[in-house]
Amino acid sequence: MFSWMDRNWKLKHALLRCKHFEEQSKTAINLWAEIESIFKEFNLVFGDTPITTDNGANIKASLKDEIRLPCMAHCCSTTLETAWEATRNGCFEFDQLIISVLELRSYIARAGNIQQFLPMTIKKNSVTRPWRSYYVVYQSVLVSYDKLVDVLSPSFEEHRILSINKNLLASVVDLMKQFVPIFDALEFSKAPTIHIVVPSYYAMMKLVQLNGQERPTIKLLKENIQSALNEKYWENIMQIHWVGTYLDPSFRDLSFVTDKSYKTTQLKAIKDGLIIMAEDIDRERNDINDSLIDHQPPLKKSRTEGFADPFAQLRTSSSEPEKLNVKDELLAELSHYSKLSYSNSNSSNNPTLILLDFWRTNETKLPLLSAIAKRILVIQGSSSESERHFSSGGNIVSERRSRASASTVESLVVLREAFINGQWPDSSGENDKEKLETEKDNTMFTPDIISL
Repeated sequence: MFSWMDRNWKLKHALLRCKHFEEQSKTAINLWAEIESIFKEFNLVFGDTPITTDNGANIKASLKDEIRLPCMAHCCSTTLETAWEATRNGCFEFDQLIISVLELRSYIARAGNIQQFLPMTIKKNSVTRPWRSYYVVYQSVLVSYDKLVDVLSPSFEEHRILSINKNLLASVVDLMKQFVPIFDALEFSKAPTIHIVVPSYYAMMKLVQLNGQERPTIKLLKENIQSALNEKYWENIMQIHWVGTYLDPSFRDLSFVTDKSYKTTQLKAIKDGLIIMAEDIDRERNDINDSLIDHQPPLKKSRTEGFADPFAQLRTSSSEPEKLNVKDELLAELSHYSKLSYSNSNSSNNPTLILLDFWRTNETKLPLLSAIAKRILVIQGSSSESERHFSSGGNIVSERRSRASASTVESLVVLREAFINGQWPDSSGENDKEKLETEKDNTMFTPDIISL
C-alpha cells in the first residue's frame, strides 16, 4: 500500500501491486526481488522510503537495508493473544470459560436452526483478527445469553449456555470492548496513525490498571496484558513514533507520560531528531538551488560595468539581516509551535483529520516544521489496509474458493482498490484536459512525502 500527502494536506493511498507467493517461496530473497521491482517501476527512493510491515522474519530480512517500521496493529494483536493464552494457562476458571464458549459456538453451528432466534449472530469461526474476536464473539454470547437459555431448554440443552459463567463473561466483555476504538484508530488508512502509536500504549496501560475490585480472573488478565504490552508493544516503539506524537499539538507536551525524568529525556531526543531532519531538508533545498543555478544561462555583461559611483561615500550603508542557520530557524519555529492554540474538541470531526487541517493552516507560519510534519505524518502506524487486501486475495486463490489464477486475482485486487479510491483511468474528452491537469497538479507527490 502506497501512501502520499498532496499539496492540500490530504492523505491518500493506492495499491501498487498485489503478489501471491506460495508458502515455500516466501523467502527474504524473493520478497526483496518483488519489492525492488516495485521501487524501480514507480521511481521510489531506495533507503529513503519508510515501509510499515508486520514482524515476520522473512519480510524483516528482506528490508534490512530499508527504513522499516513495525505494524503496531500486529503488535496489539500479539499483545492480547499473549495475555489471553497466559491467563488460560494460569487460571482454570478462565480456561473453562473459553472452552464452554467454543463448544457452544460449535453446537449452534451444527444445529443450524438456532441463529434465527438470537439477537446477535454467534459464529463458529471468527472472520476477524483474533484480538477482535475476543470482544466480538464473547459479546455476541453475552447479548444472546438469556435467549439461548429459552431456545435450548425445550431440547434439554440449556447446560451448554448455563455452563458459561455469565458474570465472568460480562467482565471480560467490559474489559475487551475498551480496546476496540484504540485498535480501530491504529488501522485507519485515510488518516494519519503514526502519531497515536505512543499514546495508544499509555491508553491501553490505563485500561488495565488494577482498582482492587476486580474478580481474581480479571485481575490476572489485566496483569498479563500489562506484561505483554511491555514485551510485545513497547519494545517495538521507535523514536520516529515519538516524533510523530510530538507533531500532534494535542500531544506535544507528552502530558500522558507520568515519569517526569523520562518525559524530559524524550522531549530532548525528539527535538534533536527534528534538528537532524531540518538539516536534511536544508541540504536538499541547497542541492536543488545549486542545480538550478548550474543550468541558468550566463548573464550578459552590463553596460555600466566598471562604472564608479561618485556618491558612494554619501550613501547610507545597510546590510540585510543575517539569516538564521537552520537549527536556530527550527528552534524559533518550535517555540512558536508550543504557543499555538489547538483544539480537537469538535466531536463531529475526526481528530486526526483536524490535525492535518492544523498543519495546512500553519504551513506558512511554520515552514520548516510543517515540511517535517508532512514527511512524518504520511507514514502509517500499521499495515492493516494492505493485510486486508492480501487476505482477501489469498482466500480467493485457495483451491476450495475459486478457479481464478493468482495473476488474475492480483490484478482484480489492485483494480478494485483503484476504483474505490477514485483512481480509475479517466476517459474525459478534450474539453476536460485543463481540469484534469489542475487536479493532477494538486495531487502531485514527491519521494520525500510518501511511504509504503
